[in-house]
Amino acid sequence: MKHLLACSLFMVVSVPIAAQVLQDPTRPAVQAQISRSTESVQQQWVLESVVSKKGQHKAIISGQLYAQGDKLADYTVTNISAHAVLLVQGAKQLKLELYSNEIKQ
Repeated sequence: MKHLLACSLFMVVSVPIAAQVLQDPTRPAVQAQISRSTESVQQQWVLESVVSKKGQHKAIISGQLYAQGDKLADYTVTNISAHAVLLVQGAKQLKLELYSNEIKQ
């Protein structure tokens, strides 16, 4: 009877310990919530590729295809070269580049 009582007491005490939620070590880290302002959206834009066909360039920016004159949020795609895209909003200019100018050692 003492053993049954001891086992019951052990099970009641150990349930909260076993009920703890364990973190999955392979789960990606949760990003801080990003505001929906234009500045935060700009930081997410990534020039992934430039496609040339018959002398005309098109750019793939963050998974979407854009041509010169297309709108990207409040910006207009004004120039697409082989390695960069120029976005303009009034007096503001934003240049997205395919490759970083940094030389890695």
